[in-house]
Amino acid sequence: MITIVAIGKMRQKAELELYNRYIKRFKPKLNLIEILEEKGNSTEVRLKEAQMMLTKIIKRSVVVSLDQAGVNLSSLTFADNLNRWGYQTNSVVFLIGGAEGLHRLAIERSNFILSFGNLTWPHMLARIMLVEQLYRAQTILQSHPYHRENRP
Repeated sequence: MITIVAIGKMRQKAELELYNRYIKRFKPKLNLIEILEEKGNSTEVRLKEAQMMLTKIIKRSVVVSLDQAGVNLSSLTFADNLNRWGYQTNSVVFLIGGAEGLHRLAIERSNFILSFGNLTWPHMLARIMLVEQLYRAQTILQSHPYHRENRP
C-alpha cells in the first residue's frame, strides 16, 4: 500500500486533472491523505502540521519525506527503491509539506529523504511530480514501455 500524506488540499482544476491522470493509471489504488494547511509560516505551525502527519503513519511503514536537501534519484533507482521498500513492509508513506516545507520532526521520522532537485517546486506541483514518478516506477518494474530509458 502506498499512501501520500500531504499538507493542503488540491483545489485548482488543472492540477487536479493532471494528478488524477496518473492516479487512475496506478494499480492498486494509491491513498491520499490531505491535512488542512495551518495559517502562518512559523516553526510552531510546521510542527503542528508534522504532528498531524505523523498520526497518519501506520506502524512499520517505510516513510519517505520530500525535501530539497534529500537524495536526487534517477527514475530507475527510484523504482528499485520503491520495489525494495515494498518488500520490507506492506506500507510506504510519502510526506509532502506545505508551502514552508516539512518540520524536522517529520524528516527525522523518515527512512529516506527524496529530492526532486535543487530547484524549489510548489508543494502542489511536487504532489503531481510524485504521482507521476510512482506511476513511472510501476511501469519500469513491469517492463512497460512508458519509461523509455533502458536498464543498464
